[in-house]
Amino acid sequence: MIYSVIEPVLIPKEQELLKRVKDLLKIALEVDVRTLEKTKSVDSYLKNKVLEILKRFDVKMPKSTFDKIMYYLNRDLLGYYIID
Repeated sequence: MIYSVIEPVLIPKEQELLKRVKDLLKIALEVDVRTLEKTKSVDSYLKNKVLEILKRFDVKMPKSTFDKIMYYLNRDLLGYYIID
């Protein structure tokens, strides 16, 4: 069976924001999220860290953009490359 993944499309501004958030996360994360067990708590940990960073650096975005950013962060940082 072949799956075709439909990912959210990022406009250039959102692509830059994703890169910025990833860079800030590399500095702010207290643990390597790849070494943690993949559970809801890991997702929550990542989401809370992202919210902290956005607040600390006064980065504002619409919820739809936040949801897209979180999708890519979860995919890239937690390794959601293959459909479970």
